[in-house]
Amino acid sequence: MRVDFAEVKRRFPIARVLSVLGAPKMRTEGGRLRGPCPVCEPRATNGRRFSADAKRGGWKCFGCGGKGSALDLFRLATGLPLKEAAVELCRRGGEPVPYLETRGRPRWGGVDVDEANQRFSEARR
Repeated sequence: MRVDFAEVKRRFPIARVLSVLGAPKMRTEGGRLRGPCPVCEPRATNGRRFSADAKRGGWKCFGCGGKGSALDLFRLATGLPLKEAAVELCRRGGEPVPYLETRGRPRWGGVDVDEANQRFSEARR
């Protein structure tokens, strides 16, 4: 089953991801959260390398150069692949994992995968 990453991102804004990660309390400066980076400074209690925009949900670390969405932050901080990070974030945050409903046969780039495999097999004979 495929995870609905857009729904995971909607359920977990940057402040909630920081809480799930157990990051120290961030300072608020001009609408931004500032503090130690959960990726490159996970044990630090003070620091200003990390900056997050709570409204937009993006973040950047001026130490390690990491940046992205709240889900990217969790993925980098835990070292998990994207799908596993989304599932783990939902588990730690007490939310059910949102899955996309798959209908019909699998498709890739607008092409029916089963049909393309059949044509390829026939062409090789």
